[in-house]
Amino acid sequence: SSKLTSLAQVINQIPIPLIVGSNSWIIGSERTKSGKPVFENDTHIGYSQPSVWFEAHLEYPGMSHYGHYLAGIPFSLLGHNKLAAIGMTMFENDDVDFYLEKENPKNANQIWRINSWEELTERTEVIKIKDAEPETITVRSSSHGPIVNDIFFKNSKNKSPYSVWWSFLHYNNDLMDALYKLNHIASLDDARKGASLIEAPGLNIMYADTAGNIAWWASATLPIRPPHVNTKLVLDGTGKDDILGYYDFSKNPQAENPEWGYVYSANNQPDSVDGVLYRGYYYPRDRAGRIVELIKAKPSGWTPEYSQIMTADVTSPVQVEVAQTIVALIKESKVAIPQEVLSLLENWDGDHQINDIEPSIHYTIQGWLQYYMLGDELGNENLKALNGTSTLKTSFLHLIQNKESVWWDDVTTPETETRLDIISTSVNSALKTLERNYGSTNPSDWKWGKIHTLTHNHPLGEVKALKKYFSVGPIPIMGGREVINNQGHNLDTTGIFNVIMGPAVRTVIDL
Repeated sequence: SSKLTSLAQVINQIPIPLIVGSNSWIIGSERTKSGKPVFENDTHIGYSQPSVWFEAHLEYPGMSHYGHYLAGIPFSLLGHNKLAAIGMTMFENDDVDFYLEKENPKNANQIWRINSWEELTERTEVIKIKDAEPETITVRSSSHGPIVNDIFFKNSKNKSPYSVWWSFLHYNNDLMDALYKLNHIASLDDARKGASLIEAPGLNIMYADTAGNIAWWASATLPIRPPHVNTKLVLDGTGKDDILGYYDFSKNPQAENPEWGYVYSANNQPDSVDGVLYRGYYYPRDRAGRIVELIKAKPSGWTPEYSQIMTADVTSPVQVEVAQTIVALIKESKVAIPQEVLSLLENWDGDHQINDIEPSIHYTIQGWLQYYMLGDELGNENLKALNGTSTLKTSFLHLIQNKESVWWDDVTTPETETRLDIISTSVNSALKTLERNYGSTNPSDWKWGKIHTLTHNHPLGEVKALKKYFSVGPIPIMGGREVINNQGHNLDTTGIFNVIMGPAVRTVIDL
């Protein structure tokens, strides 16, 4: 848990918005009205003012490309020329492992590897700091990677060296070459070659062209790990947990001109390849499932306008499942709750419009449920850090459906709490929070847009006197967590859901 908190603190100090996820779907020519593919891509990234993306149309002899760019990257990450379009989402594969090294008690600069002592390497780096003296740091590394005790494991009782293995550090990593090729594509073969060069970070490359080809490649160098290894845990550094090699790109999850006539990606777990499910920190099935549902509902006559409408979809069938589970538990617990509130939650269709009431009730209860289930064991900081990952999003429904889960007991009390105890306590706290935030006991006043808002923060807006001149917002906004119109917000006990990331750019291309 200390590792998770430390990592979250490091990430939060990065002064630029982070790419969090993204959606993309491509409808094949046999399903479209024009007889050409319809391409869609929307990137999910931290909101800011000014926007992190900028558009550019590059035209010179032998090159014509219109696309969207991030500062510091000389090639577009989504765009098109006269023949083809490319886009991306995050693959979310697991390409980082932590190892606990076995230190030589007689020589702190040696660790045990397989059958002998290995010398740690050492290098010095100078970090230049604006308006301050440069800082010199010494980086020690094992064959796995850099030793990171001072960053992630400060509070560990075990003082042996911890190292981090990242696939990015173990390859030449031809990412710029890959992006160059993807910005100069003229065919399916060109795009495949470009996608195959990406080693880390993992990306889903989306492709369509005027010849009618559509494709998706999960692009990354995927390690072959021993069957017993659980990469969610710190691994043994002596050699038995080391990777065994790498899969060929042909074994990566992918689809070229599939018979079902569409491809999609929403940071979801891809299907297995030759019986292998590649490990990762994938996002739940919410967006991916809804994308497939809407595509299947229109097997022919697809137009760009349908994709445009779909990008604004804010319905979550998965959150309906969560709400139905909570309603059943509320009834079983017999906790006092106004019938109108219970009926709203019970009949919710999963929509997240600004004037909807149900999401206000649902997420306020969910925030308190997470707090009472996990806060006593994890503490507030660790729970906040965990909420910043995909883990709780993918596991929350299973968690509350498990009556025997150890998480139901509040370890700070001598009693043994049950699931119904925690449900009752959470509902009581949620009702008080809703009444406080809205200043009303009338559920008809609990509109989603009042507590679900977006502010585009400008760096100068950190100065209170300048905030109103540079930052934009707060603005009531529809959407929510893991709907297609993915407006990612915090989830805690405040009952105020500030949006921090979402579709910073949307592109629909009629090939």
